[in-house]
Amino acid sequence: MLYKVHHVSVIETDLGLWSLMRNRIASAALAGAASLAAVTVAPTVAAAATPGPVITRVSVNDLAVALTGHQQFALRISASDAQGIKSIHALIWPLAANGVRPTPALVAQSNLVTPRSRTSTSETVGFDFSDDFAKGYDADYEAGEFGIAVLVTANDGTTTYVPKAATYFIRFADALSAKANTKQVRKSAMVTVKGQLNRADWDLRKWRANGGQWVKLQYRKAGSNTWVTEGWAKTTASGALAVSARDHASGWWRFSYAGSLTCAPATSTQYWITAG
Repeated sequence: MLYKVHHVSVIETDLGLWSLMRNRIASAALAGAASLAAVTVAPTVAAAATPGPVITRVSVNDLAVALTGHQQFALRISASDAQGIKSIHALIWPLAANGVRPTPALVAQSNLVTPRSRTSTSETVGFDFSDDFAKGYDADYEAGEFGIAVLVTANDGTTTYVPKAATYFIRFADALSAKANTKQVRKSAMVTVKGQLNRADWDLRKWRANGGQWVKLQYRKAGSNTWVTEGWAKTTASGALAVSARDHASGWWRFSYAGSLTCAPATSTQYWITAG
């Protein structure tokens, strides 16, 4: 169910242990999984000739959370079975929970997803969420990779359980700038591009330097759609970087950051340099 706690949007199962937008998601998930580790679940016995339902689609989007601004989160799950689908349950869990995965018993109690479409042999369920996510984050350790556990039950009682049917990232948004030391150079002359990489700090509610990150300098020749990597630089503790490269023709220059487990990818604005 979805409700507000201190203006924080929270997605939880009936057990009150699993959440998407809350500062204790990792510890809560770990506690929930551990508390059910000792629960014995009778296995589903199915005839060898009766396969379980098939999960045909799981889609979910990444989130790059800055300090302000609404974002959309959408989850879709589809499954099929010749006998029809009785139910689909899903649960979000942090992959950083030291290898502890949710059990089918825990997932079966989740009311996260709701039906969207159904046929005699298939069903699609989903969950949609829109909010100013940044207002709900007050601790940096929520960033990381999350898994979607899916449990599907067919009308004949057979089940399919996939603890990590899909994954997505909740990451700090990054801001990357680029500016060259000149707007015009001779052909084959060296050009230096400087920049700054910052990332959102949800705890301090401000942008801060993202040091120790590798960033590539890219060049796109006039008339071309292809970006070519011309050099690399590692950001300083203050987030600054500078790269020098040889400019053979007029074109656009930019910095590109691939991101990390907790920091979102970022690309700077393009900077035009005339070579002649």
